Amino acid sequence: MKRAHYEKDGVLRPVLQVIAKDPLQHSETELIAKVDSGSEGGLMIPFDDHLKLGLQRLEEPGSKLVARWVLGLTMRQRASRGVFEVGS
Repeated sequence: MKRAHYEKDGVLRPVLQVIAKDPLQHSETELIAKVDSGSEGGLMIPFDDHLKLGLQRLEEPGSKLVARWVLGLTMRQRASRGVFEVGS
């Protein structure tokens, strides 16, 4: 598997090229997902892709939360199950 990173503000962050599918396998899209290395193994995908896959219909109850970064920035997040294929 090709290792990939993207750079933002001089900091390298891990990413994966994946094929994302909704759990019902009705739609899929290829995208670059950010690996949240400080969590329990989640992937962060752009909100546009979240909507394109219809994941808003499959969000987990109570999943809307606000994350606070170390720098004091906040980000609204949503959680949904999905299927991700990672190539080799």
